[in-house]
Amino acid sequence: MDPALKLTPRITILAFAIAGASALAMNVIGTKSFAWNDLAGVVVLLLLTGLSFRLARLMPSVPSSVWVLTLTTVLSAPFLPTAGLLAALTGHLDVILIGLPALTLIGLTVGRDIKALKSLSWKIIVVALVTYSASFIAAAALGQIALGR
Repeated sequence: MDPALKLTPRITILAFAIAGASALAMNVIGTKSFAWNDLAGVVVLLLLTGLSFRLARLMPSVPSSVWVLTLTTVLSAPFLPTAGLLAALTGHLDVILIGLPALTLIGLTVGRDIKALKSLSWKIIVVALVTYSASFIAAAALGQIALGR
């Protein structure tokens, strides 16, 4: 069992800074280039993530993942003036590379509690596959609609 951790602003900022630095480092290593827009893009993504956590705390019935998806979709919509800025700041970021540190942490947290993992039914695999597939199809459909293709 993990020890209780009191979430202070200092710990939150430190966690976001580590996540952002890891994402930026992976992007620099993977793309073999660095631009100051990359740093600004990671900061914008972290700010949107922080805002989604705050909104999820204000409205617990809506998870933060839904908030971040909604915020980023709306702000990157081609008919809004924020779309060009968001695209310019995040255009050089590789999604796989900046997500790799987060995926690693998720894998470590799931893998360290083998007892809980074993207690889950095989049905969780089906639920996970359906969730991933639905997310992919929805994102692809939104992308096609937004691009007008």
